[in-house]
Amino acid sequence: MENGSSGFAFSSGMAALSAVTRLLEVGEEIIVPDDIYGGLYRLLTNITIKMGIHVNFVDTTKTEEVKRALTKKTKMVIIETPSNPLMKIS
Repeated sequence: MENGSSGFAFSSGMAALSAVTRLLEVGEEIIVPDDIYGGLYRLLTNITIKMGIHVNFVDTTKTEEVKRALTKKTKMVIIETPSNPLMKIS
């Protein structure tokens, strides 16, 4: 945030996540929690995957699992803490 060149405001978390996932290109990967908010799950499985983006669902409460999931194609890691609906802390 400090020394940033720009910022964006959104009306909801889903609007922000929808915009952020559009930054990814075909063949790239995203890591997300395995218990994410249902709306985000549907966005990723119904839209993002169909755009050619690989979505990797992992238990983000376990750092080693996140590290193992990282590849050269990973461009984004989304952390939702506490998670919704299970209230896991990442």
